[in-house]
Amino acid sequence: MGKITPKLSQESKVKREAYLSLAKVCLSQKNYNIIAPILENLKNYDGHWKYENTFNFLVNVLDRKGIYLFNCFDWKFGIEDFYKCISSIIETNFDFDIELAYQNDYSNNATISTENFFSEYRNQLNEKGFDSCFKEEDSDSYVVLICKKDDIEKALDSLSKLS
Repeated sequence: MGKITPKLSQESKVKREAYLSLAKVCLSQKNYNIIAPILENLKNYDGHWKYENTFNFLVNVLDRKGIYLFNCFDWKFGIEDFYKCISSIIETNFDFDIELAYQNDYSNNATISTENFFSEYRNQLNEKGFDSCFKEEDSDSYVVLICKKDDIEKALDSLSKLS
C-alpha cells in the first residue's frame, strides 16, 4: 500500500517568481520552456514525506529531465571532475564551449572544499563572461548555480527570496 500524499498548497508567489527568475538567467531558452510551466504552478512540498521540502522536489524533477539549474556537489568532489561538470553545464545551458583549468598547484586528490578554490573558480568564470552563486544547504554539499556575469545580481536577488 502506497503512502497517502496530502493535498499540496500552492507555493508562495514570491518563491515561484524567484525560481522562474533563476531559471530564466541560468538555463537555455529550451530548458526554461520545459521547466517554466512546472515552476508557474509549483506546489509547496515543505514537510512532504518523500521530498521534505520544495527545493528537494525541484532538484528531483530537474535531475529526471536532465536540466542543470541547481547543481549539487558533495564537499569531497574532486576539482578536476568539478571543472568538467561546470564546463558541460555551461555548454548545455549557454551553448558556449568553455575550458576551465587549474590555476593553482592542487594535489591530485584535492577537493572543491580546498581553501580558496571557489574564489579561483569564480575568477575563471568571470574572465569568460560567466559567474556563479551558491545556495546554502544544511549539509556537506554545495549547490552551484551558473549564469552570465551580467545576470549575477538578478540571480543573487532571486536566491535570497528562497531562504
